Amino acid sequence: MKNIENKVKLKVVSPGGNIKAGKMKIEFFRVNHSIPDCLGVAIQTPQGYVVYTGDFKIDQTPPDRKFSDVGRMTDYGKKGVLCLLSDSTNAEVPGTTPSEKETEAGIKDVFRDAPGRVIVSTYASNVYRIQQVIDSAAESNRKLAIVGDSMKKVIEISQRLNYLRVPKG
Repeated sequence: MKNIENKVKLKVVSPGGNIKAGKMKIEFFRVNHSIPDCLGVAIQTPQGYVVYTGDFKIDQTPPDRKFSDVGRMTDYGKKGVLCLLSDSTNAEVPGTTPSEKETEAGIKDVFRDAPGRVIVSTYASNVYRIQQVIDSAAESNRKLAIVGDSMKKVIEISQRLNYLRVPKG
């Protein structure tokens, strides 16, 4: 859609912030995922809360040191949730999902020990994983080639917003 900024009213929100929409109050709380600054949404309706987490995970050592607001989620549960819309990859699998920190160590090992080229495939939206690859390439004195329009666009925007640090060269 061309010129969308002229056709819709955009509002920047932050964790802990809220906005009004008619009789509803919409509150925002932090969740972790592979995309920086993810927020869950709690909509306070006259009938009760509707809570939407988006896809998230509980990471005890998130790369950006911004933790899921489990306390806030607990508060909504205590108040009573009319409808919970939540997604967490592998939620049905017993145990915990490894932290991004654990993934980082494995990526660094591969870059350090590989005798030739290293080819990495990841979701363009996984900004933390992209940073791990960038850091590992730099530390092991390797050049980095980016392939794919989505990947290039995410990297460009993430750099502009200071979510990615890319060394010169």
